[in-house]
Amino acid sequence: MPGTLIVSLDCEGMWGMADQPREERSHAKREGLRTIYAELLDLFKEFEVPTTFAFVGMFVLTPEEREHFEPKLGSLHYRGSDWLMKFKEERDCNLLDGWFCPESLDMVKEHPMHEVGSHGFTHIPFDGPDTPDEVYSQEFRFIEELGKMKDVNFRTLIFPRNRLGHLDKLSAAGIEGYRELLEQKGGAGGRLLREFYVAEKSQAKGSARGPLVKIPAGYFLNWRAGARRHVPQAITRMRWRSILDDAARTNGVAHVWSHPHNFLSAPSTMDSFRFILQKAADLRDQGKLIVQTQAQYTQAIRSEHLSPT
Repeated sequence: MPGTLIVSLDCEGMWGMADQPREERSHAKREGLRTIYAELLDLFKEFEVPTTFAFVGMFVLTPEEREHFEPKLGSLHYRGSDWLMKFKEERDCNLLDGWFCPESLDMVKEHPMHEVGSHGFTHIPFDGPDTPDEVYSQEFRFIEELGKMKDVNFRTLIFPRNRLGHLDKLSAAGIEGYRELLEQKGGAGGRLLREFYVAEKSQAKGSARGPLVKIPAGYFLNWRAGARRHVPQAITRMRWRSILDDAARTNGVAHVWSHPHNFLSAPSTMDSFRFILQKAADLRDQGKLIVQTQAQYTQAIRSEHLSPT
């Protein structure tokens, strides 16, 4: 049987860094985001790669939709402070560039081969200590409401900050699968060192967890910024060649994920991404690999009747 490639993108703009200083979010501007979404969609069309674009709900709101949701948000408590604090401060100063980009969702919806997934409503992490349950209930309620408003069926979830929590609430919100967390040791240093492991393997197929499907976590596409820019592209290509070849050989899963804004702050990251897609397309054309969105993968796992782990 062939292996599987999954491509997923965490689409969040400023919301992904909502608790960080503004200078840390300076690259996530609306005009740049529009440009990079168009470039990514062209790339996926070129290689015929269906992709999961998982959107933060607030990020795709129009001004009219904001009027509907914002008065209902209240304060979202996370680690002792309001998750929305910086957003509110910048909104009051009319510094909204990058917080909203509804056309990004519209652009993706013009290409039916892609999946629109959820990345939370405000990107508040779902495992926060001392975060009231009502905050999470509101997140899921608003995700459902947004889906009806945008005519989108959110079937899979990418947890904000990749922090898993409140799995018991997913099925009730219509979520069928979620991207797993890759457990790694050594913190940021360990993650960086792993980029040099050129014999990296693919991952085993996910399984059903009760009514939910666990989607293999995959690997973050090396973002060529900060310390990561010192990872040679040749090393990244060798690593991903190994992952893809292993998936094709073992019926494994090669899951690559990133953020659209990563390609803005480090444009050379796109070169590595193009290499991965070209390699995957070659394997697919040889009958050794299939390419699926998270939702397609989830459906395939369900159809195989895998037992819970």
